[in-house]
Amino acid sequence: MKRIQSNPDTLLCSEEIRFSIDEIFFEGFQKEYEKDVFCVRIIPDIDSKYFPPFHLRNFRVTADLLDRDFFNAHMAKFAEKVDPKHDQFAALIRQGGYYCFERGALKPDIFKKPSVVTDVEIPVLEKGLKNPLDRFKAVVGREQVEDINEVTGTRSQRVICEKLYVYCFNVGQGDSLLILTPAGNAYLIDVNIYSNDCLEIFINNVQEILRSHNLSSSAIKAFIITHKHLDHIRGADQLLIDGRLSFEYFLINQGYPHYTLAVDRLLAAARDNIPKWVDIKSPTQFIDGEVVFSITNPQHDIAPDINDSSIVACIKYRDNMVYLTGDAGHSILSEQMIVPSTNSHSLLKVSHHGSRTGTNQGVVDLVKPTHAFISAGESANFKHPHKEALICLKGAETKVSKKVKQTVKYIVTGSSIFSSIGDQWVQTTF
Repeated sequence: MKRIQSNPDTLLCSEEIRFSIDEIFFEGFQKEYEKDVFCVRIIPDIDSKYFPPFHLRNFRVTADLLDRDFFNAHMAKFAEKVDPKHDQFAALIRQGGYYCFERGALKPDIFKKPSVVTDVEIPVLEKGLKNPLDRFKAVVGREQVEDINEVTGTRSQRVICEKLYVYCFNVGQGDSLLILTPAGNAYLIDVNIYSNDCLEIFINNVQEILRSHNLSSSAIKAFIITHKHLDHIRGADQLLIDGRLSFEYFLINQGYPHYTLAVDRLLAAARDNIPKWVDIKSPTQFIDGEVVFSITNPQHDIAPDINDSSIVACIKYRDNMVYLTGDAGHSILSEQMIVPSTNSHSLLKVSHHGSRTGTNQGVVDLVKPTHAFISAGESANFKHPHKEALICLKGAETKVSKKVKQTVKYIVTGSSIFSSIGDQWVQTTF
């Protein structure tokens, strides 16, 4: 194969290019002549603190290079299934896989549209390369917690406020939420921090929120990671290393095999800065005063698509429900979100940034949201939220982060839910 004398991509200009695959997706490439083409998002093995979007790269592959189970699981989320033209699935390209190739071994425009990698080029990838990032596979915190109800100790019935608060941050194409219970416990769910400036803004916002509720400005009961995609953990290691926020518990689906540089750094930072870990690998429940957290996903088996490994939580406070969905697909949510809403007010954190794969009419009929929040950025690849999801949500008061561009605060009283935007101490600019 002819070698390329120069590589216009200076970020990937070393003689040997190493990377891990963070995500494989179909959305955005649905023209008739591209129905068996998937997009692969990679995290280069480079020295990057946050892996902002401009440090990532995409390339496109034909469906026969994927794993059959992944393809079937992913395409089942679309109303119209798309069958590949190929009889065999090579399973060469997989989420969390680690790859290496010599510069010039592939076509020079691999990272540019409309180039598509086929089985002609793929043998140059080292299929059996050992992933050096799986060294934290068995790492746990200083104390592994088996009983999740230990998170809230003796289930204290102390009441600081008669309301549950849900703060949905504007973090671009990613997720991040802060929940404050009536008992005064704070739970941070996912982060997507792009830079040192964003880290400073984020920490200041969280601390101002905590102070406004007369809580310690540093104490967070638990840090919950719904799943290991970069847009849900970006900058998490820097947040932990910073130290201004302290976390007592770390909740994650630890066993899902997705080892990228970002996951590597998160687990290392969590090991050193969060004393107690809870491995969320199956449905469970814990109680915080009058608030009941029912975790209905993940199930026991490893999902073919990492999005479907998302921790899904149904939070009940008196007569209100709050649904946290991560990036789980609508089939998972419909089948396993087993706490349907029977109340007059419920809040849905819409799955997968408003993707058509996360929300359908079945999910909406189950949840019956009066309020919905969509965390989505300006990504040209995804174009979230999708109109199909918005149509399903037409009966709910729906807020989209990239439109409001500020933190949305939801006040859950136990009988009603109210929202507000624009409190000056929670504004964000990223």
